[in-house]
Amino acid sequence: MTTLATRVSKQLASLYGFQSQLSNVQKYLVKVSTGIISVNHQIVYHLQDALNLLPNLADTDLMQSFTMSTNDQMLVVYLSSLLRNCTTCTGGQQGNYWMC
Repeated sequence: MTTLATRVSKQLASLYGFQSQLSNVQKYLVKVSTGIISVNHQIVYHLQDALNLLPNLADTDLMQSFTMSTNDQMLVVYLSSLLRNCTTCTGGQQGNYWMC
């Protein structure tokens, strides 16, 4: 497996784990709100700390920065993919990269 594929698979596994943890938090909050279990203030404090670390997405400057960063990253991915495909099309022959 390539380095990029390994990195993507690890990030995907991390996202699945994150989704699982969010699901557990949701189940806990539903049980607390319906009165099935009592509030554990330590958990609520940790949740509040985590939510306070989230960026304010209503800030237009921050959103523009995220958008520009994402666009720059996508450009690099696109160009590297284009170059790899052109190299594959020509069989890696010197000087013929743009002939595909």
